[in-house]
Amino acid sequence: MAKSNNKQSQTPGQVPDNGVFLQLLSRDRHRLFAFIYSLVPNHSDAEDIFQDTSIVLWNKFHEFDQDRSFASWACGIAYNITRNFLRSAGRNRLVFSDSLLAVIATERAESAENDIERIKALDLCIQKLTDRERKLLGQAYSGKGTTKDLAIQLNRATQTIYNSLNLIRRKLTECVRNSGAICKSEA
Repeated sequence: MAKSNNKQSQTPGQVPDNGVFLQLLSRDRHRLFAFIYSLVPNHSDAEDIFQDTSIVLWNKFHEFDQDRSFASWACGIAYNITRNFLRSAGRNRLVFSDSLLAVIATERAESAENDIERIKALDLCIQKLTDRERKLLGQAYSGKGTTKDLAIQLNRATQTIYNSLNLIRRKLTECVRNSGAICKSEA
C-alpha cells in the first residue's frame, strides 16, 4: 500500500487534516483491527480498543511523519493502548503477560509488512494476466452475483468457470511465489 506524500505542516494543538487522516485510517482500518484482535481474547474488547485507538490516532495525528507507514505508526499506538487495557483487565481475568504480548505484537507487525509485499506482488501479477483472464477475475470478484450467475451471463458451464478461475488463481499464486513476496516459511 502506498504511503501518502502529503506533508503535515501542523504544530501540536492544531486540528489534523480530516481528509488525509480519514483516507489513511480507512485504508488501514482492517489491518489495524486485525492487529488489535490478535492481541486480545475477544471481539468486543478489540472493538473497544479500536475505537480508543482511533481517537488517540486522531488526537496525535499532528505527530505522524508521513514519510513513515501509517499502519506501523497506528499499530504502535494500538499496542500501547492494548497493553494498558490488558493491564487494567488483568485484575479481573486471565490475560497475556507483557513479554508474551510484545512477542505476539512483533510477529503480527512483521506479518502485516509481509501482507503489504504480497498485495503489491499480486497487483503486478494481475497485470501480467491476459485481458480475458483479468476480465473473468474482475467479474468473478465484483460481488455482483454467484459463479453460477456469471456462467449464465457468459453462456458457459458453471464448472468451466470454476476451472478457469482455479487456473487463474494457481497462476497468480505461482507468480506471487516467484516474486519473493512469500516468506520461505510460508511457501
